[in-house]
Amino acid sequence: MIIKIIRSCLIGLLIGLSCSYVLITIDAVTNPDAVLNGGNLLEQLLIAAAMGIAIGFVTLIFDTAFFSLPVQLLIHLSFVTLCVFIGGIVGSWFSDFSSFLLVFLNELIIYALVWFFILLTTKREVDEINEYLQSRKRIK
Repeated sequence: MIIKIIRSCLIGLLIGLSCSYVLITIDAVTNPDAVLNGGNLLEQLLIAAAMGIAIGFVTLIFDTAFFSLPVQLLIHLSFVTLCVFIGGIVGSWFSDFSSFLLVFLNELIIYALVWFFILLTTKREVDEINEYLQSRKRIK
């Protein structure tokens, strides 16, 4: 179980850092006058790392059979939104209401992309398992 927790947290960390890098790059390209010094970059890196690890940890909720999938998704999305809100406050992402909305729009886009990737990966794995089972049936 400890290995599963570490694995989930590391995957969350990598996704968090990747998303953070993409968002910082997009911000730098769309706002060329913005200045990002080493201290600010380190702060954003640490926020993204903490959020990624926390979100990776809460992703373990999908390994439980205690809640139905829709409830699990709602809990997970709520936790991700809470993390983004806290990260936004700590990282000063909210300068006005439009920036507030933009941050949460980015969250929803990233959430949808990550879940779409997971859905495709899961479907591929299920198809491989089904193919293997079908081949075993033909052999018998």
